[in-house]
Amino acid sequence: MRRDNRISEILSTFALALAPSVAAILIAGGSSARDNFGIPVLYGYSLLYVSTDSMVGFQEDSLPQGTGVLVRKVQPSTLSIGDVVTFYDRRIEAMNTHRLVAAPVYENGMYRFHTMGDNRKSALYSYEGERFTEKELLGKVEVHSDAISFLLAAFSPSISAMAETMGNLSQAFLFPLFTLLPLGIFTVVATISGIREWFREEEEQSKRDVASLSMQRLKQEVTSC
Repeated sequence: MRRDNRISEILSTFALALAPSVAAILIAGGSSARDNFGIPVLYGYSLLYVSTDSMVGFQEDSLPQGTGVLVRKVQPSTLSIGDVVTFYDRRIEAMNTHRLVAAPVYENGMYRFHTMGDNRKSALYSYEGERFTEKELLGKVEVHSDAISFLLAAFSPSISAMAETMGNLSQAFLFPLFTLLPLGIFTVVATISGIREWFREEEEQSKRDVASLSMQRLKQEVTSC
């Protein structure tokens, strides 16, 4: 009974400690989404899904259709020609990811950018490219991977349907990953700590039981004498 009560206490403590963490992460994600065209940004990073072939190419950082990308917020002044960036394209009212084909221009108190897709054979290719300001910039693509797209599809089943109707990057994202990762770490640490505390108390109780039994035996021996 005592062991069951201890386990119940550990679980209750864990639940109480976990609730504020969940709330904080959800609030942070929701708040950042409102400031980034619906895309949550946690710890400066976002995950998105490439839904078209406009960035298919032979460069190392070209983006195959269906891949996932990790986008990092950066200072506009650090970007240069050749960088692949994600931005809100007001023409299609969705996120878009293309390559900078001109150096950023600082004008009227803000940076302005000019991008184009890598794939000139794509039906979406535009010889004029896209022009936008730092206000529409989400960040720079740091890495792309099929593993990211797999996780996106797993956590966002509607991603395929969204990809058919949106631009280069759908607004699907992997917010659960950012939520589950820190919570998973917290869970492991809290569980290990709870188990260690339980074993420590069990060991101390065993020592007390042994000491009590030894004392009883000693008293019996004294009485018999």
